[in-house]
Amino acid sequence: MLIREAHKKDIPLFIELAKADGYDYKVGISKERYLRAFEEGCKFYIAEENGVSVGYAALQPIFAKGSRLRWLSVHKEHHRKGIGSQLVNKAEHVAQTLGKNKLYLYTHQSNTIAIIFYSQLKFKVTGFFADKYGKGEHAILLRKQL
Repeated sequence: MLIREAHKKDIPLFIELAKADGYDYKVGISKERYLRAFEEGCKFYIAEENGVSVGYAALQPIFAKGSRLRWLSVHKEHHRKGIGSQLVNKAEHVAQTLGKNKLYLYTHQSNTIAIIFYSQLKFKVTGFFADKYGKGEHAILLRKQL
């Protein structure tokens, strides 16, 4: 598996992968959201297996007292193969090279699969944000000490 840095030209891949990852995005998926993330300084990485893009992650370098894993998406057919873990590891490594010692992320309160996944990677629940994704759509904040 290869994890490479992604660029704006890869945005259609992000959209395709997000639509195929099996998760119902409460806030939607749009080119504009990804463009805005690039403009805000997010760093994107794509996981490729045999030349096929199978997942991506986005790191927001500056967030609170660390960095933030802004997005993580793996094509549903490639779940449970360690791809998500490798993308998280990449984000952790990049955050550390930037001098950060904490990695944060938000996930929807109902996304128990994600909460379990991140807990297995040593993330701890550190906050609850009511209505972050819209009325009645709450977020859980998780943090990992790097």
